[in-house]
Amino acid sequence: MARWNLYFDGAVPNGIPHFGWLLERDGTVAEKGHGPVDLLGTEMTTNVAEYGGLIHGLAGSLAWLKENDMIGVYGDSQLVVRQVNGMYRVKKPHLVPYVKKVHEFVKIIQAKNITILIDWIPREQNTRADELSKMPASKPKSDWKEIQEDVPPSLGRV
Repeated sequence: MARWNLYFDGAVPNGIPHFGWLLERDGTVAEKGHGPVDLLGTEMTTNVAEYGGLIHGLAGSLAWLKENDMIGVYGDSQLVVRQVNGMYRVKKPHLVPYVKKVHEFVKIIQAKNITILIDWIPREQNTRADELSKMPASKPKSDWKEIQEDVPPSLGRV
């Protein structure tokens, strides 16, 4: 059983939502990604960017997770974390598709008998994902529509 940590963040440089995420185990970064968010609508807000980081991070993590693993998912957006965990209602209609997509990934992860916890952390503890979300990219490093298969063998895969 491995314990994984996924950190996600989002930013809106030049009006375009960008994501950043990194997955680590035992302090070693296994995978990371950044790029523009695949929009599920027309709104380009910071919350859309944050959801993009969470969704892309979950997608990029799937290949690494094995049965009975645990993954802690951490972001500095209280709104996103609390909406995903059902503590806040989703009042903005443009965020509903993102919440649904996150819940789809959570179901996939739980179906593999993997424990997942999504929690808030202070911005100061999320600087690496924040830096990734602000990096320019011509195309996303991870795409939730086409899960990456090029996983380095050093940390293993499903």
